[in-house]
Amino acid sequence: MTLARRWLTEGRPRLGIALLALAAVSIAMLLVEGSRPAAAAGINPFPHFDKVLHLGAHGWSAGLLFWGGVLLGHPAPVRRRIRVWGLLVIAVDSMSGIAVEFVQLWLGSNNGRQFDWKDVVANILGALIAIGISAPVALRVVRPDESTAEL
Repeated sequence: MTLARRWLTEGRPRLGIALLALAAVSIAMLLVEGSRPAAAAGINPFPHFDKVLHLGAHGWSAGLLFWGGVLLGHPAPVRRRIRVWGLLVIAVDSMSGIAVEFVQLWLGSNNGRQFDWKDVVANILGALIAIGISAPVALRVVRPDESTAEL
């Protein structure tokens, strides 16, 4: 059994908690950043560059949330963990993406920030891409012919 397969099947709670904590810090940083003046104002290499930043930031946090949750080891069957955490991460990261935009509306408006539905779409798309890549990788590591009884 490879190291990755063993980690997924047995779980690594400490690593999972560390990844979840890093995701929480990343999301908190996004919320704080939403209330500050735009750091990249006027430094856009192409139109809508900020949407790429939103997509990347939420892809990062969603990936950390997913792998942290899967490595916690609960619920026990690996395939169930992948499904549960995939859906949970999309919901949590989508809510945090909307929250970031409301922070920009309420606190960041003094600094020229504003609520933008295109940013919300980029945030959710970033989470969907992260799960769309991470879930198949996790499923590929755990062979389909393995049953939870053998693990």
